[in-house]
Amino acid sequence: MTDNDPAEPTANRRDLSWEDVAGYFPQGFSPFRLEIAQVLPSFSANAVFDSTHVNPIGMVHGAVIAATMDVFMALLAAATAGGPQVTESLQVTYQRPWRTDRPVVFNAEVVATVGNQRTVEMTARQRAVIARAAGQFVAITIRDRDG
Repeated sequence: MTDNDPAEPTANRRDLSWEDVAGYFPQGFSPFRLEIAQVLPSFSANAVFDSTHVNPIGMVHGAVIAATMDVFMALLAAATAGGPQVTESLQVTYQRPWRTDRPVVFNAEVVATVGNQRTVEMTARQRAVIARAAGQFVAITIRDRDG
């Protein structure tokens, strides 16, 4: 996996804000400071978490970490597929505690495509790697309730 420079100019770059991605997170999920550069077929994001995201011992909660990585990887899968993708499986390996006093740099890339399924791998860093994730995402067709 390569580390992408969010400042790198490219025709495929798309900057998003929290408002652009908020609907992908569970209702009530606290916003965090977010700077995203999506560079197809890879993805880079910088995020800063705060005290609303911590567990009782003061580290960013594992569920917040998993949800954030899942959403970011699904956005990449959907962008490369050209349509909606849902999570088929997700594995997150926590390597170090996440702190709220440092930005987290996320980097992801699609590592395999088989039919309508994409496999995405992601790292999260605060100086060193603090978590790794891998997920499989599949294309879906959204039908109205009558169909």
